[in-house]
Order: sequence, then C-alpha cells, then structure tokens
Amino acid sequence: MILLPLALATAAGGATQQAQKAGSRSPEQRPNFLFIVADDLGFTDISRLGSEIPTPQINAIADQGILFTRFYTSAMCSPTRAMLLTGVDHHRAGLGNMADLLSANQRGKPGYEGYLNDQVVTVPRLLKDAGYHTYMAGKWHLGMAETQTPTARGFERSFALMDGAASHFADMAGATTFHPRAIYREDGELVEALPADFYSTRFYTSRLIDYIDAGLDDGKPFFAYAAYTAPHWPLQAPDDVRDKYASRYDEGYDQLRKQRFARLKARGLLPEGAEDPGRTASVPPWQQLSAQDKALAARQMEVYAAMIDDLDANIGRLLAFLRERGQLRHTFVVFLSDNGADGFSLDRAPPHIADHAQHFDQSFDNIGRANSFTFVGARWADVSEAPFRLYKTMPSEGGIRSPAAIRYPMAGGPAGMINAHTTSVMDLAPTVLELAGVPHPGGEGADEPYAMDGRSLVPIIKGHQDAVRDAADTLGIELAGRRGIIKGHWKALHIPPPAGSGRWELFDLATDPGEQLDLAAQRPEKLAELIRDWDAYQADAGIVLPERGARLRR
Repeated sequence: MILLPLALATAAGGATQQAQKAGSRSPEQRPNFLFIVADDLGFTDISRLGSEIPTPQINAIADQGILFTRFYTSAMCSPTRAMLLTGVDHHRAGLGNMADLLSANQRGKPGYEGYLNDQVVTVPRLLKDAGYHTYMAGKWHLGMAETQTPTARGFERSFALMDGAASHFADMAGATTFHPRAIYREDGELVEALPADFYSTRFYTSRLIDYIDAGLDDGKPFFAYAAYTAPHWPLQAPDDVRDKYASRYDEGYDQLRKQRFARLKARGLLPEGAEDPGRTASVPPWQQLSAQDKALAARQMEVYAAMIDDLDANIGRLLAFLRERGQLRHTFVVFLSDNGADGFSLDRAPPHIADHAQHFDQSFDNIGRANSFTFVGARWADVSEAPFRLYKTMPSEGGIRSPAAIRYPMAGGPAGMINAHTTSVMDLAPTVLELAGVPHPGGEGADEPYAMDGRSLVPIIKGHQDAVRDAADTLGIELAGRRGIIKGHWKALHIPPPAGSGRWELFDLATDPGEQLDLAAQRPEKLAELIRDWDAYQADAGIVLPERGARLRR
C-alpha cells in the first residue's frame, strides 16, 4: 500500500483529473524520463570536461543535447536528492540538514525531519497518478523507516540502498559504525541477501532494465531513476576494469590537475583569465610523498577511475537497451552528480566512518576488492574539482557545481549546446511535469504541499531562450552552517573556520570561478546587497543555522 498523508493525497488527487487527460497523449507527446545520478562525481571526472577517464556514454548525452556548466546541487547527497525528486528547496523538504548532522537547535523544527517530509509531493507520485510507470534502482537516502521508502513516495518498482553508502559487492557490509550492515529494500520489502556476483553499478542497471522492460508492452510511458552509488567510497571495482588503470596515476595529482585544467581552458569552458586555484593548502605536494605513499595514492585513484569507467559503461547499457526497444527517441535523459568530489581519507574521516573502515583488509593488493575500504581523499578530490575550490560539504563551487547534461531530441532544440547560465537541481522536477503535461498541486494553502522552487528548463531545452533566471534572481545555498547566495555572476560565501575565513566573501564567477579574489573590500555595496538577499532566503526557507559549537560529523 502506498502511504500518503491525507493533505497531500487530497492535493495530489485534485490534480488527478488533469493528469489523466495527460495520460491519453501519444508517446510523442508523453515522453519517458530517465534520471541518471552519479554519487560524489567531481566536475572534471568526465572526459567531456577534461578527464583522462574515457566516458563516451556520458559525453554522448551532452553532445546530443545540452551540457550545463553552471548547474548547482547541494553540497551533500540527501538534500540534493530531495530537491531532485520534488523541485522544492531541501530546507522545506525535510533535509534542512543531513539526518546525522542535526544540531540540538534544529531537531524538531519544520524542514529538519532528517527524511523527505510530508509537506512535499514527489515527481514519481504525480507521474504515477497520471498513468506513468515509475521505477528506481540504487541509492535512496531519504528516510529509513518503512513509511519513508521509495514505494511510499510513488515508485511502482524499486530496488533501493536505504542508507548513504555501503560495500559495492555482495557482502552487504555497511559504511559506518551506525549501520555496519547495508539495508536494501525491493518494493518496500527488506532484502536478506544479494546475488554472489552483485556489483552495485551493474546490478542497479540490470534491475532497472528489467523493470522498464516488463512494463513496455502496455504502452504506458515511464519515469526511471538510476541512482548509482559510484564512485562513492568505499572505493571498490571489479578486477577486470580496475586493472585497466594500473600505473596510470603514477605521475601524481599535481600534474593531473594541471592537465585537466588546461583541457578545460582549451575547450573554452573557463573564462579567458581564469586561474587554477591549485592544491588545497592541507594537501602536500606530490613530490614530498614517500614512495610507499605515492603507490598507495596512485592505487586509490586507479580504483576511483575504474568505478567511473564502469559507471559510464553501464549507462551505455541502459541507453542501448532503450535504443533497441525503440524508446530512446522518446526519452528525456538527464545526467548529473549529487555534489562535488569527496575529500575524506582514513585520517580525515569522522570517527564513525574511519573506525568502521579499520575493520576491513587495507592491504595494498586488496584495495578496490570486496572487504576493502578506502577513499579517494582530498589529494585527488582537488583533481576532480580542477577549476574550483574545495569539494563536497562546502558551498564553494567545488562542492556544489555539478557536471550535468540533458538529452531530449523530441524537444527540437539544438544539439551540442553549452549552457553557462545558473541552473539548479530543483529545476528538473518542474521541467519533467511540464513536458509530461502533469500539473503540480502545490500552493499557498495549509492543506497543500509546498509549491516548487525550481524553474522549468523547457524554454532552454527547446532552444527558445538561454536562461531561466535573470540578473535579479537569486539561488541560496546552506548546509551545516556553511552558506552562500548566487545572483547572476556574483556570489557571496560564508564558510566557518578551519575551511573558510568565517566572514562573508564576495566573488565574481564570470572572471573568477575558482573563487580566488575576494572582492568584499572593493565592492562593499554589492556584498551588502547579497547579504540582504541571503537574509531573505533564510527567512523564506525557514533555515535554522546550527548552534555554535555544532560540528560536521560527516
């Protein structure tokens, strides 16, 4: 049974008659939808954006559609996924903070439930009511209880990792001391064991193909969510693909970052005068590492690259299946990462992760295999975010600017276009509903779910305009007290120590995407304007900043 609070059921039901009218459209008018989400993939980790890792399938989505180079997410996964599926700011949707980061003054406050709350209605719920099949496979991380599963939020079929991370192999090892064993559910029911040949990326792909294939004969369109867990730690990859990258990274991270940055500039994807921020201060130069540390670091990056390689290949499997079944032409495909690359390592991860990792076989030869647990670390995360500063958990560009692409030939827009205007993960939900002809029931009434905060990207996809936000529009950012506001090409940023200065800074992203030149002193009036915009965003979204002394544990 699908569980939906009465207020939302009534509101969603109010849209059902119109939605059912949309259900009578032909396939050409009612597209399928495929959301492909990578986990902790950095901006330059795909070859279209400078990587040495070949990603032809992801590249093809961009080359046959639109590559978005200023597409913003949250700085961590659950808030991004909440916005992806609802179009509503995560502070309203229940993920104002990660469930295990909530400070005492946030607990019990609206928007800080730690799971996808009852004040939002999901896109799969609305599409299902409008006659769509709805499927997902992969990471959920939007609530652990039985009433918070994908089944309860509108997915007809689902195979879901309920927590944020786990072993990628069949052992079902969890990723923290809080959850030492992975929790999977299929169609809401607990999964007791995995097939012996289970590898996350390959299994999720196969499951999603099976779900889609089983529903094609009735002619109903589908919404499919491929929520991959690669390349999130623990770094693990099948030997056949891991071995492809042996010795590839022996030159080190300093040279690799320079190479990726140079490719981005050569392809015109960075401003003419943009400079590489360079290595994070806490990261030692490659040449200072011992031979043993170099070998270990290189092996970690080999596994990370293998995970991305395998991810791309399985995206190819999924697209090839749709092509063979005559569905790809009618399918709106979007690819994105949920946040920037992750900078954790054994010596820098929170105790509930690092202590858990110590129970695995950390020997050199076992890295990347089952019963191993390692990270790519800040050293290589710097490479993954080559044009930008910092990485996951931070509101700097390295934490929230995602590689993103949309392919939908049926819209009739130009292919191979690069869009450098501000777009958001929240924009995908209204885009999908507009293309499907399905209304959203959100409004201002007490018995209605929150209206969407995103902007439909349909005008961009159809080639009618190049932006959905003008110079006066703002996009607010906050997680765990780290905050910012974007307005046109301006960005105000506040990151507490030790990662930041603890004061508001001002950057011009048009010339300085690496956030290297703080213009707060030169442009105090612009900074004051953006701080006022931030204050308005905080009040509107109901943001509760964590109490002083609260620490980021993850």
